[in-house]
Amino acid sequence: MRAGDAGQQPRRRQVEPRRLLRLLSCVILVCSAEIAALADFAAEYKTKSACENQELKLHCQESKFLIIYSATYGRWAREESVCSTEVERVPPFDCLSYTALEVLSKRCYGKQRCKMMVTNRDFGSPCLPGVKKYLNVSYACVPRFILMAVNPLVTESEPSVKQSDGKDSYEGEMAFPHPWPLLTKRGILPQHSLGRGR
Repeated sequence: MRAGDAGQQPRRRQVEPRRLLRLLSCVILVCSAEIAALADFAAEYKTKSACENQELKLHCQESKFLIIYSATYGRWAREESVCSTEVERVPPFDCLSYTALEVLSKRCYGKQRCKMMVTNRDFGSPCLPGVKKYLNVSYACVPRFILMAVNPLVTESEPSVKQSDGKDSYEGEMAFPHPWPLLTKRGILPQHSLGRGR
C-alpha cells in the first residue's frame, strides 16, 4: 500500500472477460443439455384419473421412473363426466384437495410402479357429503439421471429392490428418496439442506 492509500478498501481481483465468457458458455451448454433432456420426455407426459374407493395404478417401462407433476383430489364444480352416478350430488363450487400432490409423490416418486386406493383417509374430504370425488394425476416416466438432477438425494448407486415396508409395492420395484423432506412449508428448498441425507 502506498501512503495515500490508507483507509481504502483493497482492490478486488478482476476476472478477464475471456474467462468469464468461457464460463458463461459452459453454463449455457450444461443447462441447455439438461433442458433438451427434459424436453425429450415431454412425449411421456401422462394423465390418469381414479374414482374414490378405486385403485390408482401408475407404471413406467423398464429403466424409467415416476415423477409426479400435479395431483388433485375432489371434484370441479358442475363437472358430471368423471366418476359420476345418477344419485350423486354435483357440488356448486370446486372442492379440491391440493395436498394430493404431496401424498402421491411420497408414495410414488422415483418408482417404476405404484398403486394405491383412492380414499378420504389418504387425501382428506374436501367436498360436501354425497359428492363423489376422484384423483387426477399428471406424471411422466423419466430415466434416473433426470431424477438425480431434480433431487440431490438420488444417487448413482443401485436403489433398494423393494420398499422397506413392502406397502403398495411390486416385486422388483426400485425405490428412491422422494423430494418432499427437502421442502419447507412454503415449498422452498433451503440452501443448507442441499447435499445432506436424511
